[in-house]
Amino acid sequence: MPLWTWGAAQSKVKAAQLRVQAARGDLTLAQRQLQISVSSFHREAEVARAQVASLRESLDLSTESLRLTLLRYQAGEVSVLEVVDAQSTLFQARNGLRRWARAVSGWRWQRCKH
Repeated sequence: MPLWTWGAAQSKVKAAQLRVQAARGDLTLAQRQLQISVSSFHREAEVARAQVASLRESLDLSTESLRLTLLRYQAGEVSVLEVVDAQSTLFQARNGLRRWARAVSGWRWQRCKH
């Protein structure tokens, strides 16, 4: 074994230290990216929850509005046009909830494929 290695051992140690430092930097970057992704998914979930709550409330209100409009129609207080309008509003609320459900299932499918 030679006594003098012209600094080869020290060079190998320094190279290993640089690789460790680079790996730590990569780990930190990956952790930050993961935190950003988790935060983003959490925000998306909160927005989706709020949208569903709003759509369900709209559906409930539209259902009740139609019920009341039908009672008023039967009592002769409103015209058939108001009944049709209430039915249309309920139909739109139902379709809004259905469209949202289809969009979410499509979004989930796209996420699963990646």
